[in-house]
Amino acid sequence: MAKMTGWQKGCLVAGLGCVSVIVLVVTVTGIALVWAASSARRLGDPTPDPVSRTIARADRSANDRNAARGDDSRDDRQDDRRRDRRDEPSVETSLVLPDESGDDEPLRLRIDMQEGRFEVRSGPAGSELRVDGTFASTYYELTDERDEDADGGRGLTIRFRSSRSLPVRLFAGLMAGRGNPNRLTVSIPEDLLVDLSLRFGSGQSEVDLGGLNVTELDGEFSMGQHEVRFSRPTAREMRGARFDGQMGEVSFRDLGNARALEFDITTGMGEGRVDLGGTWQADAEVSIRHSMGDLRVDVPNEIRLSESSRVRVGNETRRLDRRRETDRPDAPEIQLRLTASMGEARVRRY
Repeated sequence: MAKMTGWQKGCLVAGLGCVSVIVLVVTVTGIALVWAASSARRLGDPTPDPVSRTIARADRSANDRNAARGDDSRDDRQDDRRRDRRDEPSVETSLVLPDESGDDEPLRLRIDMQEGRFEVRSGPAGSELRVDGTFASTYYELTDERDEDADGGRGLTIRFRSSRSLPVRLFAGLMAGRGNPNRLTVSIPEDLLVDLSLRFGSGQSEVDLGGLNVTELDGEFSMGQHEVRFSRPTAREMRGARFDGQMGEVSFRDLGNARALEFDITTGMGEGRVDLGGTWQADAEVSIRHSMGDLRVDVPNEIRLSESSRVRVGNETRRLDRRRETDRPDAPEIQLRLTASMGEARVRRY
């Protein structure tokens, strides 16, 4: 038998090492999957439980709060009875919210939610901040955290996140034979002055900020289908609005009703739509950066695009269609700067 050379010995050792690593990875993965399946079986199906969380204004009595709810109180009592049957009482958190005087600092409100279907909307003036819906409490948790900085500014974070590992949640969903059961709605009172930050992970979100009293807006959307719209004008002029859609399908509609002086919009991979409809009450700047996929920007004929507006797709600078643009001198003027790295970007007049 021929004697192996040094090079052959090295190859043999390397091959054995690779096989050992593969065996180790497969073994560890198998153990992890068995543990995840066992944990999911022990925890049971991800059955959705009802939740109704109220963040009350501390300077208002319970009678005032009940009166503000109006017709919703009947539904609340029905939800309370359902929760009583499950021995899960509703949760009310006392939080000193800013009053409505113009000199007050806004509440720094952060809404951070992952995995589910979420909705953010305006609530009646004088009501409380509320979170309602259902979620699998065995696998997820809903928390509200307050903070106060050295300058006296107040902040609140409403966070919905998983309390189990991803493999455990996947096995639980497979065993239950249904999709994600999480459905949550956040209602923000129209008269509450807020500096709003939105963070949505995988799933779907529908956000309607029409009528809200927002000073500044920031939103990040990771994966899934997400829509932000302003169905009617906001209560005040906004310093600025920033949106970052990282992957999936994102839509930003009726931005004129946001009353923001500057928009900074980023769309990553996937499909994006930006609609500049709504009622523009002042000139504004709209900056859009698109990475990959299909992007459409809809521009009403009733607004003018400034001469400095630019659309650049890859290395190509495209001309804007001004044939149906209004010639009214008092029409709002928008400076649009659109940059697309890859894919297709279109500006459509309507």
